[in-house]
Amino acid sequence: MQIAKFGGTSLAGPQAMMQVLEIVKGKLTEPADKTKAGTDAPAPMLILVLSAMGGVTTRLQNLAAISCDCFQDSRPVRTEKLAKELDPLRQNHLAAAQELLNEALYPEYVGIAEEIFANIQTILEAIALQNNLSDELLELLLPQGELLSSQLFTLYLKSNDIDSAWFDSRQFIVSKKHSDRTNVDLPLCRTNWAAARGKLRRVNVFPGFIASTPEGRTTVLGRNGSDYSATILAYGMEADLVEIWTDVDGILTTDPNIVPEASIIPEMSVEEAMEMAYFGAKVIHAQTLLPIITHPCPVRICNTFNPGEPGTMIRPKHDVIRRKRLLTAISYVDDASLLLLDGKFISSVKFLSRVFQSFDQHKIEPIMVIRVTADNKLCLTIYKDQITAAISAISDEFDRELHNGDFAPPEEEADISIISVIGEQMRGKVGTVGEIFSGLANLGVNILAIGQDITENNISFIIKQKDQADTICYLHQNYLNT
Repeated sequence: MQIAKFGGTSLAGPQAMMQVLEIVKGKLTEPADKTKAGTDAPAPMLILVLSAMGGVTTRLQNLAAISCDCFQDSRPVRTEKLAKELDPLRQNHLAAAQELLNEALYPEYVGIAEEIFANIQTILEAIALQNNLSDELLELLLPQGELLSSQLFTLYLKSNDIDSAWFDSRQFIVSKKHSDRTNVDLPLCRTNWAAARGKLRRVNVFPGFIASTPEGRTTVLGRNGSDYSATILAYGMEADLVEIWTDVDGILTTDPNIVPEASIIPEMSVEEAMEMAYFGAKVIHAQTLLPIITHPCPVRICNTFNPGEPGTMIRPKHDVIRRKRLLTAISYVDDASLLLLDGKFISSVKFLSRVFQSFDQHKIEPIMVIRVTADNKLCLTIYKDQITAAISAISDEFDRELHNGDFAPPEEEADISIISVIGEQMRGKVGTVGEIFSGLANLGVNILAIGQDITENNISFIIKQKDQADTICYLHQNYLNT
């Protein structure tokens, strides 16, 4: 069984969807076992996981903000205003359906779409009444785009006489906590899937991003979570391959905006891909590969608009061909600040517990944590959009210690970058850290802090943002251009 996930750019409009259809048709002609090509071996069953049409989720977020501005309007005025704001989105989907579907199936989609848009209108009016973008209402609103696109594409398949069916991902993917992608119940997904096997068709379409809570409420897997939907389903269905179709030819060795000669990585390990995603790579979602660790299954990154390219294959590390060069990739995070905590009890477990409990309460996720025990200091890198909340949370938690002098006011150092050099080949190689940092010292780059993964396949360090481009160019030239 194969799973193919298509993102928003792959579903941006009718022309893009026609290209996706051609990819699907090509897959339906592939034998399940490619070693038996030319025989009567059946094609594998295909699962499609679809994002919303390009830009739709952002538009829904904007509509939620507009709804708050309608708080003081009378109900008739509010209803008319929101309907007017929503109408371009409705017309866009209906126009796409009119171009893609035959005359028999177009009215069916109109009925589906009108029901979904009526639901969107109700959610927007609830947001307006509350004058508040609550998590619960946003989680109801944002995945409506996936429901629209996935049901449209299912009917498009049927218009082309392809045996297909639509499934609601909420019946398969259960998250134990709202918006928390780490708490998906994978074993339950497998159980739910086993009960549905008899309903499968040749092509089976699932909306990405959307899930349910154990109580049956709608929730989401985080922004760009459709990739995660695909690998969760891969676990549940024990799939043989996951393909993530996007608008790039694969995963690059680094950002081509900094290094124009960056090249496609033909294959890499799951661990390498996870490190790249965590430290800033945009092609794949940070937690997408977690289910693949439990159910080893290759993941291929492909280009919808250049399907002939082989892309990047992500495999379990024991299946990856060993490379000669030391590094696989360089990634970076440039939207972070360094937060320095300084206090008498900073090395104690109780202190660390209070820091992270405070962060958890405010939904703040540090990127890196570096403790300097001898100097009673703790360095944390925090995303810029969370740094104000982080400082406030720490100040509130340690208010008494701040007043009696046991704890210094938190200090922020802005304009930093986290650089991560990633590669399985670094493991066990003596002198790697010294070699890399000696070269950067000769370049005049000052290292503010260093962290190394215990697996030795990632070295991350913090520098001033002004040195970011020079650092990445130096590392790429010396370790990835050879």
